[in-house]
Amino acid sequence: RQWTSNDVLPQYSAIAMAQTTDGYLWLATFGGVARFDGVRFEVFDPDRVPGLESYYLYLAADRENGLWLGRSDGPASHYTDGRFRRLTDADGLPKGEASRIQMAPDGTIWAGTMDGRLFRRRQGRFGEEVAAPEANWGRMWNFTFDHAGGIWSETEGKLRRWNGQRWISLALPTGGRVSSTMLVPGDGSTLLFDWSHHQLHQWRAGSFSPHLQLPPASTTHLGGLRDSRGQLWSQVAGRLMRHSPAGGWATVGEDSPLAHITHRSSFEDREGSLWIGTDGAGLFRIRRRSVQAVPTARPSHPIVLSVSGNADGTVLAAVHGHGVQRHQGKGFARLALPPELDE
Repeated sequence: RQWTSNDVLPQYSAIAMAQTTDGYLWLATFGGVARFDGVRFEVFDPDRVPGLESYYLYLAADRENGLWLGRSDGPASHYTDGRFRRLTDADGLPKGEASRIQMAPDGTIWAGTMDGRLFRRRQGRFGEEVAAPEANWGRMWNFTFDHAGGIWSETEGKLRRWNGQRWISLALPTGGRVSSTMLVPGDGSTLLFDWSHHQLHQWRAGSFSPHLQLPPASTTHLGGLRDSRGQLWSQVAGRLMRHSPAGGWATVGEDSPLAHITHRSSFEDREGSLWIGTDGAGLFRIRRRSVQAVPTARPSHPIVLSVSGNADGTVLAAVHGHGVQRHQGKGFARLALPPELDE
């Protein structure tokens, strides 16, 4: 089918996307869950499909062709072998609830619980692996794995690292407050952003060291993507930056539109181009060191929540208020979802 910009997407709340190992692209909306095979959407309506909740806030794919679906309240769900199933106490999680489910670098599935604990899935069942860092830690929604087997977590400025035996309380050398997102570049270190002093600190071999001083800026978002060339792309203090193993950190295009824009999502396609979704400035593609704005079906400063792709090389973007859009080489066109997703 030829998708055109006249196609109407009834449910505009594209919240999360994930791709399972069989190549299907999954989409979570406030109206249900849909699966895209590159040609059409298949809708899974929570009113008709057992094991689904009314909405999900995150999706996570595992190495066994499974999909994990979670939300801020209520039980998580698991899709495998063609069916959905709500998690329960029998799965090893209290009430089947998980504030976040993630896959560790070794492929194991971990779940953070509402009371701050971490559970790991073994032989088809979750079991408690790590107690909460401290009493009243709150939901374990923000945790990151490093290459040394450690687990990092942060809440309300408090930073902890699990070393395999116990949680260690850490503080930045400046006494500043760390941001909620941490980077793991792949060189054995962990990078943390001190938004009080606009510095990047590096954790390696059990200690912190200064890594990069940044100018003051209003934006203190930190996120990252490692591409196939070993480069780390990140937005730090409002600037899009690239870290190469040989050349260190460099700002991408001081005069480009991306230099001082908050980015929300990133994706590397099979040709090596990097796609950057922004918060109100639309979608950009970085190819052969050039930055190009790529108009979406609604080009008036959209918020691009997520960018992903299919095995056939197509690129899909979830655009706030304008649904899911597919890039066809010359531009984006909105995809039409069936009316079952409308609410």
